[in-house]
Formats: sequence, structure tokens, C-alpha cells
Amino acid sequence: MPFFIYNLIGLQVALLIAVVAAWYSMDMRSILKWKQRKAQLTLEGRWYELEKHFENVAKTWRPFVWFHYRYRFPGNFTVQYALFLHSQGRLEEALAKVNLAIQQANGPQPIFWFRRPSDNLTTRCGALRTRVLVLTGLGRYSEARESADQLKKLTGKPEATLALLEYYCGRLDEALVEAETVPREDGQYDTARGVVALAYTTRGEFHRAIEALSEEPGDITKFYTEAGLKTMRASPDGIKLLELRQKKLDGVVQPARFLRLAEAYLGMDDFKNADLVLDQAEMSLGANLAIQGSYCRFRACSLAGQGKGSEVESYIERLGTIAKQRFARSFVYDTHFATGRAYFYLGRFTDALTKLSAAEQSALHPIEKHATAYWIARTYEAAGERDKTIPYYRAVASESIPSWMRKKAAEALAQ
Repeated sequence: MPFFIYNLIGLQVALLIAVVAAWYSMDMRSILKWKQRKAQLTLEGRWYELEKHFENVAKTWRPFVWFHYRYRFPGNFTVQYALFLHSQGRLEEALAKVNLAIQQANGPQPIFWFRRPSDNLTTRCGALRTRVLVLTGLGRYSEARESADQLKKLTGKPEATLALLEYYCGRLDEALVEAETVPREDGQYDTARGVVALAYTTRGEFHRAIEALSEEPGDITKFYTEAGLKTMRASPDGIKLLELRQKKLDGVVQPARFLRLAEAYLGMDDFKNADLVLDQAEMSLGANLAIQGSYCRFRACSLAGQGKGSEVESYIERLGTIAKQRFARSFVYDTHFATGRAYFYLGRFTDALTKLSAAEQSALHPIEKHATAYWIARTYEAAGERDKTIPYYRAVASESIPSWMRKKAAEALAQ
């Protein structure tokens, strides 16, 4: 074969390699662009567009993107989709997605030997954490606990999701043991601090709850390994993605910290300090619907405690607007419960009982039923209907949840 033909073949092969390399580079950059777009839509609260964005990537025509999610990081994209559905309160859909993610992550991939075990472990742990959250939200505690046990076998460390599960089940001591042992350098640390504050607030140890929230939240670097952070900072697209994720995180963890502080102050009937921390929360509120809803609920209760009835209604109306975007049972319950409590503070006992009865109907978790029964009892008592109060106080006092409400109910029955 003539020499020039060898050269031509070599040139064609080199050209093909260059084309494939360029195509691969463009597809990998498109993944970073997709993540940037996802973070931006989340920051702006454009939920319909964000879901369409997920759907478009799931049907991508880019071969290396498809290969990346199908074989390099199997299940990773599906976990992200499940978390999005969970944030929207669409728990059954989220469960179907996360079950698929676990199946993908656990599936045999023997021919792709270059997939590092740590990559697969990260995805499997993320999928199991998401499954615990979703199953807890559905009230399927036994299944959630099984997934939490599987997760702990993989990680060998405390898990904030298990602490949250224990809290919702009313097992406050167990929640504290799990949450307080999450190490400071762990990405779950701020979430765990929130669970610690919740548990102490429910126990009536308000100052310990406030102390648990004294630290400033960590930044986005907690969620990356040193090597992963170096890779992200090596390109402009990676740096931009880090900045967007930091803004997204700031719109959640900082206001969440202030909201937990407000909850502790409300438990103490310290409405002035509740207002102060709610002012701080307002300055850092992002587009997260759950965070916005919590802010409106606590603000309504704080204002009601100070007798500012006209201002209370504006926040209750805002809750109704948010409810049209977040179709979650938990949001419905929290709205009824907080509105009932606000009306109690205002002395509108009939309206309070209407809302608290609606909360009783939508309550799922033991801790929700416990708190709702206490406030119904307290409202009947304030309204002078002692005969209706007693059954609710008895129910609260007879439960094993070690809350301040249980102590108050026992004291009320003893009088």
C-alpha cells in the first residue's frame, strides 16, 4: 500500500479522535451548564421550568451525557430528580424515582472497570438518604428505618435523616443521640443542628435549643472532597456552579437556622426575640417554598402573640398563596396548626378550634398528633369548655413523648 495512503488513514484516525475528544468535551461542559441552569432555576423558584429541565436531560440526545449518567454515575441523576419531587411535596412520585435510582446504582456494571467505587457509594448513600426522607414523609416508618439501617452500614456514621425520623416518631432522646454525634465537618452537620434544636424545643429545654443554633452554618465546600473542589475550581464553569450552589445553600440553611430560633422563642412566649430572629430570616429568604411557609407561620404566631391581628391575616393569606404551589400534606397540616395557634393567641377560640380540628384531621406523625391534641385542649380550656379539654389532655399526658406539652397536660389534669 502506498505510503501516502498510510498517511491519509493516520490523518483520518487523528481527525476522528480529535472530533470525538471535542464532542466529549462539549458534552461534559453541557453537564456543568445543566447543573448551573438547575441551580439558577431553583434560586428563582421557577419550579415548572425546573421540572421541564429535568425531563429534557432525562431524554438527552448527547451520547456522552447519556453515557455519563447511565454508566459513569448510574442513579445519580435520578436521585436529584427524586429530591426535586420531594421538595415539591410529591412524595409518591419521589419514592418511585428514588427506588429506580437505587436499582440503577446497585445494578451490575462489570465492563466499566474505571468507575471508582467511591462514586457509586456516594450515589447509593444519597439515594438511601432520600428514601429515608420520603418514607418518613409518607409515615412508613418501618421501611424508612430499614433504609436508614442500610445507609448506616454503608457510611458507618450518624445520619441526620435518621435523627429526623426519630423526631417525627416522638423519640426525642433517640433523635438527640443521633443528631448530636454528627461531626462538625460533615455536610449533614447543619441539618443535624436543626434536629437537635427541634428536639430540645419540644422537650421544653429552650435555652439548649438556642445554644445548639449558636454557630453560623457551613459553606458549600463541606459537600465536596478536596479533589472534587479542586476540579470544580479548575474551570470558569465550575467556579460559576460553586457560586450558584452557595447562593442556593445560603437561601436555605441561614433562614432555617433563624426559623428554628424563632420556634424556640415562641415556645417560651418570647415574641419580641422571635420577631428579631424572624427579621433576620426574612433578609436571607430564598425561593424555597418550605422555608417561606415556615417563615409565614412563625411570623403569624409571633404577631398574634403581640395582639397584632390585622398583620396576622396578611401572613395567613401568603400561606394560602404558597399552598397553591406546594401540594404537600405536611404543608397543609403546618398551615392549619400554625393558623389555629395564632388565632388562640388572639383570643379567637372558635376560629382556632376550627383550624386545629383541620390540623388534627391532616396530622400523620406522632409528634404532630401530640402537639395538635395539646393545643386543642389548651384552646378548649381558654374557651371555658373544661369537659372537652380533659380527653385531649389525657391523651397527651398518656403518651411516651417526653415533651413540655406532656408535662403541662399532666399538671392541668392534676388541678
